[in-house]
Amino acid sequence: MDHTGFVDSLRRRVRENPASIAFAPLAEALRLAGRPKEAIGICRAGLSIYPEYLAARITLARSLLDLERLEEGERELEQIRSLSPGYLPAMRALAEIDQRRAIEFEAFRRASRTTDALESWLVAIYVTRATRSS
Repeated sequence: MDHTGFVDSLRRRVRENPASIAFAPLAEALRLAGRPKEAIGICRAGLSIYPEYLAARITLARSLLDLERLEEGERELEQIRSLSPGYLPAMRALAEIDQRRAIEFEAFRRASRTTDALESWLVAIYVTRATRSS
């Protein structure tokens, strides 16, 4: 079965039985297909029925992360940790967030150092021109 057929099959199951746990694999398939917004909506609807379904919560968190909504994704992952402290997928996803933030922080530091160097260079040019003019 091709990917579209699989998604359609899951979608049909959820439509026929809105209380089906098929919402989780449907949301994950949509996330992997590059449709995280749709996956978020499906996860939230399904989690209103099955709030402790950890795999669905992971899909929700990963969909949020796919949209660069780190804080929301992190809150979702922390909720998973409160339900199941040793749940490896949540721990792994939290580590990925930490890694993203470390990369962003390093990029910010590098940009700050570059800006400082450019400002020093511009001051040196200004001083050199000012002393030549006098």
